[in-house]
Amino acid sequence: MLQKKDEKQNLKIGVLLPQSKEYPEVGVNFLNGIKLYFTLHNNQFERGEAELLVEDVALGTERLALEKVRKLIAQDNVLMITGLLEFGVGLQVGLTTQMADVPTLFAGLGESTIPHDYIPDNLFFHTLQFWQAHFHLGKYVAGKFKGAKIKIVSSLLDCGYDHLRAFRLGLRAEGVEAAEEIVLSAYDVDELKVEVDEISISKNAVYVAILHPKLLNGFIDCYGHLLDVLISPPFYTGNSTLKKPWAAVLPDRSNPQFVKFRDGLKEYLDQEPDMFHVLGYQQGQIIYNALESLEGPLDDNKHIINMLSTFERDTIVGPSRMNKRDHTIGSTISVCEGININEDYKTLITIDEDVSAIDETKDLYLQKNAFTQPYLFF
Repeated sequence: MLQKKDEKQNLKIGVLLPQSKEYPEVGVNFLNGIKLYFTLHNNQFERGEAELLVEDVALGTERLALEKVRKLIAQDNVLMITGLLEFGVGLQVGLTTQMADVPTLFAGLGESTIPHDYIPDNLFFHTLQFWQAHFHLGKYVAGKFKGAKIKIVSSLLDCGYDHLRAFRLGLRAEGVEAAEEIVLSAYDVDELKVEVDEISISKNAVYVAILHPKLLNGFIDCYGHLLDVLISPPFYTGNSTLKKPWAAVLPDRSNPQFVKFRDGLKEYLDQEPDMFHVLGYQQGQIIYNALESLEGPLDDNKHIINMLSTFERDTIVGPSRMNKRDHTIGSTISVCEGININEDYKTLITIDEDVSAIDETKDLYLQKNAFTQPYLFF
């Protein structure tokens, strides 16, 4: 039966989630982050409660994502579409939701970029800016280690190619090129040892290891003690106490919002937070704020899109704001030094800069020119 919009009803939010047997935690932790935000805050709005309608999109292919989103719009009559989706696929979904004028917000850790002119008015992205962080890390390394030989170690296995390319661009922005690039074909740590043992490790060089976490752990555990300087992503989980520079958007652990999030995660799920919990919780806040913007029974889409396009709030990663140029909600990037993202670390510099607007990164915005594996960090 039909229902008047001014009557109390559930506010339906469609959620597209990737599922994978190899990386089952990704979608689950992201979804739990969203649910946690609505659990810790009053899930009651002027027109009713929020209801999440979750659709499994497997590996997040365009065909399946479009199939699920058409069902959410036509059958479930959702108010908004959200989820964790590779941004190139997200763009195609957004072009479909545009025809129905449905606000759409997709999240990603290390998002792929798309040309700004292709993004419809109803489509927005939320990211923890991993490739942008690597761009700034490259600039930092170029300035900090002037004259040093910089050797980049990467792998064909789940390597964050956007991150690697962005790091190179950061070096070049400071007039520096890597002295050597070593691309491993190793699939596991044993294969990594065989390959690296054939390489002459130079103590007087700066090594940059942009590797999948499993290989990163093996590389640092086996060879970290041989290196004078090592740069890497902040996702090392081994036993080495080697401190190294890395860059990321980081939760502000002293922020009362983060304390509430961490304590809630422990209370309800008995878990320590990872980056997908953080991303989901922040996504939950953005959706929550969007539902708060509904002023009456009319123009729901207009109110939500207006809120998203002007979003500027304090979140668990600090001040976050909408970049109107590329429809992306981002936050401050920090270059730090420490063992990993979960241990004590020292913040070296913080950066608030729209890297989408500078010439050095324009190559990353060419259509289909940038892709990041959405399961990279598990």
